[in-house]
Amino acid sequence: MNAAEALAVRRTADGDASWFRKHPDRSYRVRLASPAEITLKRQAMDMEPVPKGCRVFACVWRYEQHERCTALVLCEAGNNADGASEEKAKALFLLAVSSAPKTRH
Repeated sequence: MNAAEALAVRRTADGDASWFRKHPDRSYRVRLASPAEITLKRQAMDMEPVPKGCRVFACVWRYEQHERCTALVLCEAGNNADGASEEKAKALFLLAVSSAPKTRH
């Protein structure tokens, strides 16, 4: 990862932190994945090309006040990412991590 990609990932993480500060009752959220997150995933995992009509979404779990885990998942392009309820965001996160491909060795 180069410096520009690292900065972009940091900005995305800062955005998640801000979102969770504004929504203290939430532990999960779904949003569009940033291009930097997609690039990082492609470098680390076997990620297929994004099919036409789909977008890559980031499912974020806040498990401690300042600790988060993000999983990427493909969904239909028309989904309302930030409109997902806590229950739907959690279900999508759990689906994403349970079906994640193995890392490259």
